Amino acid sequence: MTKTVLENEGVLHDADVDETGTWTRRLGSEQLSKYLWHQAYFVTFKLKSGNSVSAIAEIKYSTISDMNMGPIVYVVSKVLQPEGKPEPAKK
Repeated sequence: MTKTVLENEGVLHDADVDETGTWTRRLGSEQLSKYLWHQAYFVTFKLKSGNSVSAIAEIKYSTISDMNMGPIVYVVSKVLQPEGKPEPAKK
């Protein structure tokens, strides 16, 4: 669903995406009611050019299909410290 939203907005095109380099990580999940969850995902689409497009997607998921909603997608413009470098010591 995230890919479709990004395609509809012209952020990426299906022909440019390298599916083997695309990955998703769930950031969190919160149960809102017996049948409804709020979930957040970090998604990175690897492009054939070598670049990538990253986004955070929020969805409300339910076991009852009528309660499901499409994602809210935030495009990430820059990831700071992608290697997870430790913060410098305070002086």
